[in-house]
Amino acid sequence: MNNQKNLYIEILKWAFEKGVEGFMWEELVSDFNLDPVKSTWVNKIFLTTSDNDRKFFEHYKYNEKDNKHIYALNEKGISAYIDYQKLEEAREGGEKAMNIAIWSICIAIASSVTQILAQIYFK
Repeated sequence: MNNQKNLYIEILKWAFEKGVEGFMWEELVSDFNLDPVKSTWVNKIFLTTSDNDRKFFEHYKYNEKDNKHIYALNEKGISAYIDYQKLEEAREGGEKAMNIAIWSICIAIASSVTQILAQIYFK
């Protein structure tokens, strides 16, 4: 499951970085070393096959010169990647806030203990 999650995110990022140039399906399979099973999984998860079942990739254009189909992220795929980026930023911000809170609590405890000890020993 974790490998599929990582693959999912990495493919979204890769496709997002391809931008308006798009990509060929063969390029995706090659860049991620997808075996037939993973290729089928990626196809089912990412590729839009009809307007009733829109996913993250759509057929963008046909390159007649190379006889290749070009795919690109649609608005749903772009939104999914941007949402993921925002989630990661929020997670990092939350970790920083937690560290600051822990240090603040430690300083408050140390300050309280120091005050108590000062009152006991310096009456």
